[in-house]
Amino acid sequence: YTLVINPGAWYGVTMNMQQSLAAIACQIKKRRADVGITQTALAELAGLSQSCVAKIECGQPVTLQSLILIGDALDADCHMVAR
Repeated sequence: YTLVINPGAWYGVTMNMQQSLAAIACQIKKRRADVGITQTALAELAGLSQSCVAKIECGQPVTLQSLILIGDALDADCHMVAR
């Protein structure tokens, strides 16, 4: 599974920051559901708080480090696409 950071560039579409964060949140929620774990379980696996995972899944700003930790916990590669 691949989490795409800056998904607009991946698909050749211009997205603002809020749209990019929403797209990242969607990917994380989908992968977490596919794996069948709760936000609390993901937080424990990633070494983050449950509230941090909830904020990320709501499209709040996130650090690259947190994305990498979540990607590792979800057994997903993180790819950053520059435009």
